[in-house]
Amino acid sequence: MGNINLLENYKKEEAEKNNPKSSRRQKLISTGLIMSLVIVFATFLVWGGVILWNNNLNSKISVMDEQLQRDETEMRGNDASRVLDINQRLDEIKNNLNQKKDATETLKKIESLIMRGIVAKTVKLEGSSVVINLSADNFGNLSKQIFNFKKDSSGMKNIAVSDVKRGQKGAIDFVVKAEIGK
Repeated sequence: MGNINLLENYKKEEAEKNNPKSSRRQKLISTGLIMSLVIVFATFLVWGGVILWNNNLNSKISVMDEQLQRDETEMRGNDASRVLDINQRLDEIKNNLNQKKDATETLKKIESLIMRGIVAKTVKLEGSSVVINLSADNFGNLSKQIFNFKKDSSGMKNIAVSDVKRGQKGAIDFVVKAEIGK
């Protein structure tokens, strides 16, 4: 125990008590060190938060990209089926046009077959048949009109007269149904 120097430790302690600047330096150094560590720690926290936020945004972006790709493939599939549907419709329209006559030609044909003294009230085209509501002055004109329709067999077939009755002011109303020749 001979090497213990108690006097020197005592002198150091006395010198520190008598010199307040040195104790302040130690406190400043310890406070500065603490502040530095706090700033470094806050920097690491902010940096970690930015990394987490960036990862979150990247995951949202990848989810949105996948959704966009799914929607795009779905739309392309629907567009392709729409194009096929339009082509099928166009083919069907072409077939119908090749098989049927023009409506204006049919109406012109009916107009040429109607005699004087006969009034056409309505004309309905229903597929390959026509329904005409007519009005005649008398029964003689009615019979001549029916004969005129039947005489021209190239335009209409299976002519049938129905609903013959007296209309307003003594006119005779009747309905003619016929199939349009192709």
